[in-house]
Amino acid sequence: MSRAYWWDADSVIHSLTASAVLRAPIQSICLAPYAYGGIGGHFDSVNQFGSHLGAGLEFRMTERVGVFADYSHNWAEETEDWHMYSLGLRLAF
Repeated sequence: MSRAYWWDADSVIHSLTASAVLRAPIQSICLAPYAYGGIGGHFDSVNQFGSHLGAGLEFRMTERVGVFADYSHNWAEETEDWHMYSLGLRLAF
């Protein structure tokens, strides 16, 4: 899994991360808990290396479409660590 972000708060930060994901699908109820962790970089206003660990839950409405919610803790070299909560739609190809 990879993610890219553009944040525009007090300062502009572009982020690019890559994660390894471990999923444990429960096919009888179309639910998949998962855990992930990885590394990345944050560029522009702050240039730094970072890492993250997280966990989430995905519900598949069809074989290729699901909704998910997850949480991650993010560590950074130069700035404060932060927490991220995500909700979204996942399309599997």
